[in-house]
Amino acid sequence: MDTSLAPSSRQASRAATIGDVMHRDYVAISQEEPLEEACVIMRLARLRHLLVEQNGFLVGILSYRDLQDTALQRPTDGERKPGTKVEGVMVHVPYVVTPESSLERAAWRMGQLHIGCLPVVKPTPDGQLLVGVVTESDLLRAAYPIN
Repeated sequence: MDTSLAPSSRQASRAATIGDVMHRDYVAISQEEPLEEACVIMRLARLRHLLVEQNGFLVGILSYRDLQDTALQRPTDGERKPGTKVEGVMVHVPYVVTPESSLERAAWRMGQLHIGCLPVVKPTPDGQLLVGVVTESDLLRAAYPIN
């Protein structure tokens, strides 16, 4: 194996930003949608996270873990109510990064928080404009490129 390329590829990944590796095409859902719809979308698209947006602005994030935790909760009145909305389960103030954030900072934050993705936003006076998402896999591919 030619190791002469390894240091330069590592140095290149250290200089990269989230904007270089994030997904600009992402799947998002409205906070008004029922959890059943979110579950179908996640299963069909093979996603572990759904960004929750309203008019292009980030309002939350829903993870597969959130869905599992909700499914395992015991109903208080003996019967589970269908039609629970995404808003009732999502994380309302998710951790975020900007396109200018470093890959190292994002990787550190994801590791510390035990989360699998970070929404990428551009702060505006009206809120956090959602511009993409970065996942664990994106960071791994940036750190260890395979050609």
